[in-house]
Amino acid sequence: MRCRYGIPGIIITVLSPVFCLPQYLPLQFAALDNATVTATNLTGVPASFPFVIEGCSAYTGALVHVLTEAVAALTPALNDVGLGRDSRHGFKALFKDGATSTYVRGILRSIASAQPLKGLIPDPSVPSAPRFACVTPSTISQYQFLEVDPWKICNRPDAGQAFYFGGSSYIFLCPSFWRGDIAPQRNTCPAVRGNQFLGGGEALSMYMTYLVIHEMVHLYLGKASLGAFTDPPEIYPINACVALDPLNSVHNPQNYQFYVAMAQQGCTNAPDPDRPPFLLDQGNAALPATLLTAPANARPSLAADIERLAYYDVASGD
Repeated sequence: MRCRYGIPGIIITVLSPVFCLPQYLPLQFAALDNATVTATNLTGVPASFPFVIEGCSAYTGALVHVLTEAVAALTPALNDVGLGRDSRHGFKALFKDGATSTYVRGILRSIASAQPLKGLIPDPSVPSAPRFACVTPSTISQYQFLEVDPWKICNRPDAGQAFYFGGSSYIFLCPSFWRGDIAPQRNTCPAVRGNQFLGGGEALSMYMTYLVIHEMVHLYLGKASLGAFTDPPEIYPINACVALDPLNSVHNPQNYQFYVAMAQQGCTNAPDPDRPPFLLDQGNAALPATLLTAPANARPSLAADIERLAYYDVASGD
């Protein structure tokens, strides 16, 4: 396939039946001067950096690096998503319906541009970019207005490395977050056998860059995101993500995490969701028109999540 461009955004020559899109240009952040990093809140963050970092002290510089790498990791997916089911990097397996590519692209672009949103805690009247907070035993004193203890959540037996607090702009990074690798050092693409991925997908996607993308998908999906108390609940194993119908696929953050990882690492082997053992639930075959056309950052789902306290009251043991 080859595309040739003259005026930006206008295709002059297409030597393929597949529609070609202009290449996505990622945000460019100012380089971090490590000499300026001190153990104080936000110190060392470049002036042009769009994400907010709170309470990370000595980890501030490392988090700036992780988020910069995360934005770069989105570029291959953003350049691939317009191909829809003709993508070679798992779009068909993970999202099924090519008509959803506009919606998926909207979520990914919102993350890549750190799109500020209104209607979120701490100040719903002021648009806010994603806020990253490092969890320590004293974190509760800083975030009492959220009525949860992030330290308790991070120390639950089933806790992950990070979590998004619904209805807010806050993504909390647990101490375990820093035990992982920032990004893969080599291709970790899963093999496919019997029209299924081998393994659960952890080796493909469990890196800091992909984890922060996962949590930001939660933020930009808002109330539409699958979670602990939705039906179906949020899904994590890669074959279970393939088994989701198109509507639930675009609302499951793990599907985005796997897609970004596959596109960045150049993975080209993926199951066919139209063949056994994957049998789609035809009840969600007809996608709502707003899902196909509305910009992701304008959807009502980005309003505050009114169910957040019920979930985190349980999580905190209150």
